[in-house]
Amino acid sequence: MSFNPKTDVPKLKRKVILVTGANSGLGKAAITEFCRHHLAEVWLAARSLAKAQAADDEIKWEIPNAPIMLLNLDLSSFNSVNSTAKAFTSDRLDILMLNAGVMAVPPAQTSESYEVQFGTNHMDHTLLTKLLLPRYGQSKLANILWAKQLASPSFTVSSVHPGVVKTDLLSGARNAPPVFRAIFWAAHVLGFKSTVETGVKNQLWAAVSKDVKSGEYYEPVGAGGKASLHGTDDKLAIEI
Repeated sequence: MSFNPKTDVPKLKRKVILVTGANSGLGKAAITEFCRHHLAEVWLAARSLAKAQAADDEIKWEIPNAPIMLLNLDLSSFNSVNSTAKAFTSDRLDILMLNAGVMAVPPAQTSESYEVQFGTNHMDHTLLTKLLLPRYGQSKLANILWAKQLASPSFTVSSVHPGVVKTDLLSGARNAPPVFRAIFWAAHVLGFKSTVETGVKNQLWAAVSKDVKSGEYYEPVGAGGKASLHGTDDKLAIEI
């Protein structure tokens, strides 16, 4: 599907958006593009306020009047998630982009003793969503199934895959299996990885397109019906 953010993202007047993991990579690219379309405010959530401020400064160098609000969000801690939800003071939220994630990091646990990838990519995002939902009425398989179950007539929920993108997601992948590292090395050398500007198109499309089907999983750009058998398993989704 052809999708050009500069022309296909509509005017976002009065819209409020929150993006996690927004200090770099796809999250930062998404916020930068959103700010070109006249939104009311966008909340930039990052692991530290210093990183959030650095991203804010860079975006405002390009878009001086970008209406960015900063949030400190550590997705390895329920306490941090609770604090972030309380710090979000807007009276509405139109788009919640759960972009943050880790991959192939050394073995560790979150503050609540979840495996760090499952905790960061799924559990803490789930808690953040539940804390924000009353205001305006995973790992990756868990994300897809959870989105499928969360979908309702009240709001649209989808899960997206950006493709293989040149971000810093693997910067901490020192503990990844050799074969896994080799695959991504090959993708980098052979040029299979997309730029951030290309990779962000799928989540931008899912955030604004009227063609999004709630509960669906999309691959770039706007390609539905791609989930595995596990990804469409309603029974497994309930168990998660």
